[in-house]
Amino acid sequence: MTTRIKYFYDVLCPSSWQNLLRLQELPSTSFSIDYQPVVNKRMKLLNLQREAGKRFVPINPEQFFAELYCKDAPTISAEHWQVHEQLLEELNQTPHMFLQAVKLYFSDRYVDAIDHLNRRIWEQRLPVSRGYHLFQTATAMGFEFRQSDFLVTQLCHHVVNEALGKGIVDAIEHGAVRAPFFVLSNGNGTEKRCSEKLDELIQ
Repeated sequence: MTTRIKYFYDVLCPSSWQNLLRLQELPSTSFSIDYQPVVNKRMKLLNLQREAGKRFVPINPEQFFAELYCKDAPTISAEHWQVHEQLLEELNQTPHMFLQAVKLYFSDRYVDAIDHLNRRIWEQRLPVSRGYHLFQTATAMGFEFRQSDFLVTQLCHHVVNEALGKGIVDAIEHGAVRAPFFVLSNGNGTEKRCSEKLDELIQ
């Protein structure tokens, strides 16, 4: 029976990229993987809102991001931290929306899009914060001009944003505080285990 893994990942998180590479090494005959993009910043804020209820919670941005990514510090290279810090300066969810749009409208190209965009960020160190960056990404993947243009129009569309938001809520309801996060289940979905660490689930 094939084991199913739902992988919640943040494309701007270096640890999510490391775990993506590990998932690609798993035998496809034994594991079926569903990749769900999330935004760590939105997940953290939603968790804070749920904990606070109606109370106002002041946020220190530097402390906010330090707490969010401190667990990754020992395992991330200095080069990838530099890339990550540059990405955080943009503070937008354009690349997340791009991947969610591909998942919604070109699902057969989705896994390829994940790999291509991650390599653009972490290996080629190319920008992904603007629409024309994602247009370049789409055309480099082989999308036609009109398809690439369509994907760019979806970067701020409410349907795509709602789908991304549902993925974030789904992750939180499974106990996630941030990405990367894994939900493992058997073929019929009757048994589920969740963890931030892949090794804890597949040993």
